[in-house]
Amino acid sequence: MKRLVYLAVALMCAISFTAAQPTAATAGQPSDQLQRQLEELKQQYVETTRSLEQRIAALEQQIEKAKEAAAAPKQGKVSVA
Repeated sequence: MKRLVYLAVALMCAISFTAAQPTAATAGQPSDQLQRQLEELKQQYVETTRSLEQRIAALEQQIEKAKEAAAAPKQGKVSVA
C-alpha cells in the first residue's frame, strides 16, 4: 500500500519536474498559454490524486474484508482437547 503511495508521489514529481522545464517551444510562448498549461497540470494533479485515493480506499476495504473473512471461520471453531 505504501509502495503505491510512494509510486504516485514519485510519478507526480516527475511529471511536475518535466513540465516545469522550459523548452525552446515554451520559452517564447505568451503567458496566457503558459497559464493554461499550468491550470491543466493542476487539474491533472487533482484528478490523479483523487483517483489514487479512491484506489487506496478500495484496496483498504478489500484487505479489511479479507481479514474479516479469515477471522470468521476461526470464531465458529471450538477446540477439543
